[in-house]
Amino acid sequence: MQALGEMSTLLPIPGAFIEMSGRFVDPALAFALGWNYWYLWVCNLANDYNNVSIIFALWSTKVPSYGWILIAWAFYQTVSLMGVVVYGEIEFWLASWKLFCVLGGFLVAILINTGGIGGEYIGLRYWKTPGPFANGINGFGQTFLLAAVYYCGTEMLALTAAESRNPARDLPKAIKQTFWRILIIFIGLVFFAGLLVPSDSDELLSADTKTGKSPWTIALGQAGWPGAGSLVNVVMLTAQFSSINSAIYVASRSLVTLAQTGRAPKIFGKTTKNGTPVNAILISNFLGLLALLNITAGAGKVFTYLIDIAGAATFIAWAFIGVTHVRFRKAWVLQGNSVSTLPYKAVLYPYGTYFVVGLNIFLVVISGYGRS
Repeated sequence: MQALGEMSTLLPIPGAFIEMSGRFVDPALAFALGWNYWYLWVCNLANDYNNVSIIFALWSTKVPSYGWILIAWAFYQTVSLMGVVVYGEIEFWLASWKLFCVLGGFLVAILINTGGIGGEYIGLRYWKTPGPFANGINGFGQTFLLAAVYYCGTEMLALTAAESRNPARDLPKAIKQTFWRILIIFIGLVFFAGLLVPSDSDELLSADTKTGKSPWTIALGQAGWPGAGSLVNVVMLTAQFSSINSAIYVASRSLVTLAQTGRAPKIFGKTTKNGTPVNAILISNFLGLLALLNITAGAGKVFTYLIDIAGAATFIAWAFIGVTHVRFRKAWVLQGNSVSTLPYKAVLYPYGTYFVVGLNIFLVVISGYGRS
């Protein structure tokens, strides 16, 4: 985010880091990175549809998983063609609801952990047994894959820079807000999930199951509130709908940029009078039907496959954002400019950027470790 902030405040161009990689590294990298980013979001979209089927299966197994996927797919195919205004309105209300649920979830988690709900103090029990670092280096790598998939999207701020009236003012504020949102919301939810449910719980999703429960559903059930699982499912479903909404938007707009820069067939760059990229939306959402692989493989395995693919693609994108940042800074200095004149300067450069590049390369290498 620091690297993107520095580059995008100075150069708020359409395509953001994809176009910058072509300008500061090599045009071939822009081609590869652009397709990698689109492919990443298509995989995220398929995974979201798969997750919808997992959540609905907890309520009823009478409807086959592909039924729930097709219903969600048809609904979002219709919504996405209505334009960016409808997308923004839906995202606003879903985000407001999610924030309310997160704050409520923190309160409930504290009450369960301290015994206020359920009458049993948990504390740090599950940090001792079964303990951290389950499944060794393989578990470590898979955890980062999950983290990459769910943190993917933070770089979307750079994509919106070209539409901002004052990116030099707006982007630094957005970057700081993103940091605190990740720390409080994402890390907070993971922290409480780790406190309330052991990693070896039989009720969690595995590759051999068609359904799986949220850690929050399991925790409430253990605390004597099994009926509250339906409420948790509603919250999870809301999060998935919001994620689908974003995935279709980013995937289609990424494909449009590729087409308009000559890196994809021109047909995908066409838009309606109100700017809706119909062809890009249709092909991106169609490939979301990869989720139908769960008919034979099972939802758990499809979830694992898509997480592996999308996570690795995310690491690749983040690594090359770092590489582009290094080249950007060198180009800026070589042209006789002072770093102090940049509208926004990345914290901990160059060591922070080198660390990001090295870490993401390392995570790509170990992400498949232990897979059969």
